[in-house]
Amino acid sequence: MAAPWPFVAGLASFLGLAALTLAAARSWLRARPQDGASLETAALAVAGFAGFVLLFQNVLVHDALWYYSYLRSAIVDGDLDLYEEFVLRNPNGMYLPPPGTPIFHLGTSLLALPLALVARPLALIFGRLGTLPGGDGYGPLEVGAVTVTSMLLALGGVALTHRLARSYSGGATSAVAQVALLYASPLAFFAFVWPGYPHPATVLLGAVFLLVWAASDREDATWRALLLGVLGGVLALVHPQDIVYLALPASDALAALVRGERRGVIRRCSLLLGGAVLGFSPQLAAWMATSGRPLPHVYAEIGDPFRWSHPALFDVLFSGYNGLLVWSPLCGVALLGLLGLRREHPRIFRGLALLVLLQWWAIASYGYWWGGASFGARYFLSAYPALGVGLALAFRWVGRKVGLIAVGVAAAAFVYWNLLLMAQFRLEWIPHNQPPDLATVLARQWEWAPGALFEGLGLPFRWNRVVMVEGLRAGLGSPTVGALVGWVVAALLGLLAVLGWVRWLGNGKPRPSCRAGALLVSGSVILSVFGVLSVAKGHERSRLQAETRELPARIRAGEVRVVSLSAPLEGPTAAEPTAVLLPGASREAGPRELRLDLVSFLHNAEMLQEGKIVAWVGIEGPGCGRMRHPMRAGFETAETAPDRLEVSREMRHGVDNATVIHSWWQDDDSSRPYWGHAYLASWPILGDCRPRSVALRVERGAADLEVRRLVLAGVREGS
Repeated sequence: MAAPWPFVAGLASFLGLAALTLAAARSWLRARPQDGASLETAALAVAGFAGFVLLFQNVLVHDALWYYSYLRSAIVDGDLDLYEEFVLRNPNGMYLPPPGTPIFHLGTSLLALPLALVARPLALIFGRLGTLPGGDGYGPLEVGAVTVTSMLLALGGVALTHRLARSYSGGATSAVAQVALLYASPLAFFAFVWPGYPHPATVLLGAVFLLVWAASDREDATWRALLLGVLGGVLALVHPQDIVYLALPASDALAALVRGERRGVIRRCSLLLGGAVLGFSPQLAAWMATSGRPLPHVYAEIGDPFRWSHPALFDVLFSGYNGLLVWSPLCGVALLGLLGLRREHPRIFRGLALLVLLQWWAIASYGYWWGGASFGARYFLSAYPALGVGLALAFRWVGRKVGLIAVGVAAAAFVYWNLLLMAQFRLEWIPHNQPPDLATVLARQWEWAPGALFEGLGLPFRWNRVVMVEGLRAGLGSPTVGALVGWVVAALLGLLAVLGWVRWLGNGKPRPSCRAGALLVSGSVILSVFGVLSVAKGHERSRLQAETRELPARIRAGEVRVVSLSAPLEGPTAAEPTAVLLPGASREAGPRELRLDLVSFLHNAEMLQEGKIVAWVGIEGPGCGRMRHPMRAGFETAETAPDRLEVSREMRHGVDNATVIHSWWQDDDSSRPYWGHAYLASWPILGDCRPRSVALRVERGAADLEVRRLVLAGVREGS
């Protein structure tokens, strides 16, 4: 291994910056001791704003795209028929499960709904004006509503964790611990780089739950039991494994029974259970309306089973494949720190220890405990508030011996290490959804990753774009000052939003009563149930019957391409290890009707006349005869970038009559450097035709045709 000079030089710079920052904060606090609480939350807000400016990406990938599909289908289509989202739209070549997969994890979409409803009309207006792409549910404003919500949920969770931890460790110590844990754990990655996952919501809701549970007064015991039950159900609505939070009040009830305090325990347990069912009821409503079952075995349906009797308890902590203590060693310090509660706060210690143990067992029992294409041990973010408390206590203990500045500087080393890993992961030096070569990863940490830190986290890489960094580069390169002024305004608005949000949650004034909280959360859940039922019930359900796995393909003028149709994949494969098991609902026989759906676009076809036949689609198979359909410019397909200046001046066909099925604005091979569109053409399959293959023939003299998706779909009546 080469000498680790790049790592040492980068680490020294990072530690020096941390020392200067902490020393400046201490000087400020000594001069203005009355500003202590405000300075703590301001530090959290500045740390969050730094992530927004330097790391935040407005993109949904992997599971985040799956969760967003429910929200997009409800808002744009007014239903929960996910055939468009899971089969046809499929941006960035991501795999998504078949549309019959039982709906789950609705909580993330419900939490993003308020901002999404605000963004939707703006996206439609700007899309019509040609100012920004959008209106189809995948424009930057529509996606931004989800990614910004996710970031704010994460930062709100950090603020609430600080509010919880400072009761046991002191405010300044907790603030340093929370900043360190944010950037030394997977939360920074899923708050800024890959937002839209359920983990930020889990962190916030988990912190709210623990704040309510940890309260020592018993005046609102009845309402507290109801509120904890509803919050536990909502936690499961966001991430099913987080139902284990309810073990904390359940253990309190058991302890009360052991002490002989039976009065009121049964009532509180009933309220806890009833509240949990209420909190989870939007998910139950979606399942009943779409599949007729209240509790489908969702994880078994998508090929991700739980093995409760054979948990991978050692691997989930120590494996090089996203093991918690290997990837996030500061979390090990946090676990040890929880011991600091044992004497002074035994009830809190028992509860947080129980929470961590149950999360550990649940994660280790999951068939894909490593988290799939995950950065680090992301599932342990479900215990993030407990880890935040533990780390603050550990910092308090060490800080009494060496001083808080020394502790903060030492913690900065863990942050630096984690940022280097994030850069490696974003640059795909660490493979996604494959076991990494840990020796190679460590070698790169020492030698190559320090030099690529800014490139790995801030510069464009494939479809990864850091919004504020790219905006600043565009503003500095613009011939007019307006673009730079716009960036400054956006940055100031972002700072004010983050500062106000974090200070409001972190300072905790005023504190609502358990009664008000229970009524507010319960009312929101009931409204969500009605909303889910309004879009989930009574619509038709599309089912994927056959597809071709020979696409996408660019077919040039004069070329003929024959692609075969085959049944969808069933069961996990090496290439697609998760979420590929075709659910039983999709294997039902006898669709009411069949149709062929083809997603395509034209390359540089601006000279084609409106209605000119670009290609012919021939459907081949038993009973199909000579079934052929034309693809016409401006109708079944169209130019991918009609708004590009050099295209719009010469374009002779429109796009208003073509069905836009997907828009994207990140650069890729088909849309550089402008946003692009893909279009949907559909043809009914008549008579007894059973398609086996499709012949695509592009006319001579026409533009190149890119075919993104070709599937055979069946339609069944809704429930």
